[in-house]
Formats: sequence, structure tokens, C-alpha cells
Amino acid sequence: MSYRRAVDTRACRYRVRDGPVATGTAMIGKVAVAVHLLFQGELDVRLPASGDRSGTPKLLFDGRYVSGLDIPAATVSSAAGHRFTPSARTFRAPGTAVFHGRCEVDARRDTLTLSGKLDNRLEVRAGWNSRVIGAAVPESAAQWCEAFGAPLAAIGGMVLCPSVSPC
Repeated sequence: MSYRRAVDTRACRYRVRDGPVATGTAMIGKVAVAVHLLFQGELDVRLPASGDRSGTPKLLFDGRYVSGLDIPAATVSSAAGHRFTPSARTFRAPGTAVFHGRCEVDARRDTLTLSGKLDNRLEVRAGWNSRVIGAAVPESAAQWCEAFGAPLAAIGGMVLCPSVSPC
């Protein structure tokens, strides 16, 4: 017979810091790609009364995988099971496509629980690497897609590494 001991818990809010929370880079042919995932908002955190929030960033930011960087709605997935819903893609000259969306968080690890909704932004920067001399810089979304669509499709997907330190 096993007995579970009740654990006193406390609740608090965790505000995601400004700046990229996960990043990745790739070089394919003559194209250099940098991907940055950013969140905005606050989450509810439940943890043992005697615990600290040091595991919060790891649970929130680890295990990110992105794909479909060449299409209007890139896919973001998470090892913790966060649900990402894309809403729009914008272009920021000269070389960045920005995917906007929402992320629903409901994650648990040991006695730590995170829940809530965050706005997310996936910035995909593509440009010619140093081997290309004199290539035209895209000035519109259509030119960006034409110049970098095939290399981005060839990447397939990429794992993003957390870019935040524990709080």
C-alpha cells in the first residue's frame, strides 16, 4: 500500500522577459538563416511552498522545433506540449519574415505547473552569406519568398535552443 503525502503549494505569476527565448541558425547553400522565438505575457505558476521558480524557464523554453519556414504559417511545436496557433505573417525589410500567433501553455514537470496564454512571435531572418557578392537584397515579401523560399524549404525543420538563463 502506498501513501501520497500532500504537498503545500503556492501560486505566483511569471512574466516572460523581453527578447528571444529560443534561437536557431542554419546555413544552406548561399543562404544564412537565423530564427528567434519571442513570447509576451504572463503565466500562472504553481510550485511547492518551499520551492523556487528556477525550473520555470526550462519547462517553458526547452524542446522547441520549428518547420514550414517557407510557408505563410510556420509550425512551432514543443516537447512540453504547448499549443501554438499561428495568426499572421508580416515582412520586415530587408530580410525578416515575422510569424505572429498565440501559445497555450499547460505544462507539468514534477511539482511545477505552468498554465496560461502567451503571444508569440517567430522571426525568421534570411540573407545571403559571405560567399555571395552583389546579390540583390529583397525589398518585399514576394522577393523574400522568391529568393529564400527554396533554401528555407530545404531546411525542413530546426530545433531551437533556449536563449534564457534561469530566473
